[in-house]
Amino acid sequence: MTLVSDGPALAAVDEMANAIGGDKTLILIERIGGGRQFFPKNPRPDSLVVRLIGIEDALKLAHLYRGDRPYIPLSKRSLIHCLRTQGLKVTEIARRLRCSERTVFNTIHGGSPARRYLAEERLDG
Repeated sequence: MTLVSDGPALAAVDEMANAIGGDKTLILIERIGGGRQFFPKNPRPDSLVVRLIGIEDALKLAHLYRGDRPYIPLSKRSLIHCLRTQGLKVTEIARRLRCSERTVFNTIHGGSPARRYLAEERLDG
């Protein structure tokens, strides 16, 4: 499930979630998010990524990134985005992340109504 993402960080979350699933992506965000992570073409069994998500999913990311170092975001927005790709409801996400349902809703739908209005005005003007 791909959500509308407004930046490269959330696009990276979508890319990972499509490759290894939202649950494993969430593990990576929570444990090693906030920086770049090297995904070797041939991951070693003792590597951190393999220990976190397993060899099968590490191989999927190795194929996806082919030795690159993508940025793994660490923000409430990326966590909300990832949990939503798993199919969690707004209320469940809010409880899990200890934030308001409004915060989750606004994040999913691109910000507050005022922010969306201003963005549309800039496009029209």
